[in-house]
Amino acid sequence: MVTFPSFYKPTCKKVWRGDFAQEFLLRNASSVVVVVSFCKGELDTLFGNLQDISIQGVFVYSKCGNLDIPAHFLERLEGIPEDRKTIVSLPNVGRVDHNVGHFIINHSTALAVDDVVLFLEDNYHIVHQHNQESVTLPTMVRIAAGDLGFACGLIPRIEASLQFSPWYETSELHNFRMEEYKRGATSYNQSDTQIFSRGENLGQWLEAVQIKLPTPLTPVCYGGNFAVRSAHLHAARDAAKRMELSLRRGDNIIEGHFAERTWAGLLMADIPNSLSNTLVSMRTNANYVFPDMPGMLVGCA
Repeated sequence: MVTFPSFYKPTCKKVWRGDFAQEFLLRNASSVVVVVSFCKGELDTLFGNLQDISIQGVFVYSKCGNLDIPAHFLERLEGIPEDRKTIVSLPNVGRVDHNVGHFIINHSTALAVDDVVLFLEDNYHIVHQHNQESVTLPTMVRIAAGDLGFACGLIPRIEASLQFSPWYETSELHNFRMEEYKRGATSYNQSDTQIFSRGENLGQWLEAVQIKLPTPLTPVCYGGNFAVRSAHLHAARDAAKRMELSLRRGDNIIEGHFAERTWAGLLMADIPNSLSNTLVSMRTNANYVFPDMPGMLVGCA
């Protein structure tokens, strides 16, 4: 559990919207490993945002059948030993979340406990999520190196008319379900023949993969970009095995959306119940609900 100073008081601009860039929560990482989910993005553009980070290893996951581009890029990438540059080709299942699970299962145990792993999509710099803005990659690394052990690549914008939060009431979040998903389909080889959803909700899936999210609030990180301290990956390895197996069912499947809403709650250190209760009390719009975001705290006072 994260220890907040006795003088700490949450504000709408900081912890309410998941902004943990506060000095008592930041540390420098001893070593950073970058894990990229690659399809058609610009690796040069992505790594241009990583110039201020000391990278000790790179893994590139590809499911779109294109291995030449990452191979040529890694050949040109300087400052990293050749034996720490890895390309992983996987079947086209589970999208980004399957890559995350595969790395945790197969590669996290080789890392030191204080290493930070930066999971990124190849189009990290493109933000299509509603009312969200990017966290800089160096800031993500410093947050994940601290007591939280986790940092999301997106946080709600301050100037949004409705002040969204990454904090969700866990009991309501369990009700999340979705019947179809089309956005982003053209980026993948559509060989999937599995139905998107079988009617289950997030709570039923969590029970099937034997994962309990923190209560009363769970953090949710959208976009597939986040940083994690290795010790937290080690602790989540068994859960990741069950998630990865579930994500093998197909390409465009509901399980990927369940996993996306699970990583932060699984990998971030818990916050004190007193802080959770304070965040709930700060909410001003208890009735505002997006169909795909049940339980999200909205409005802040």
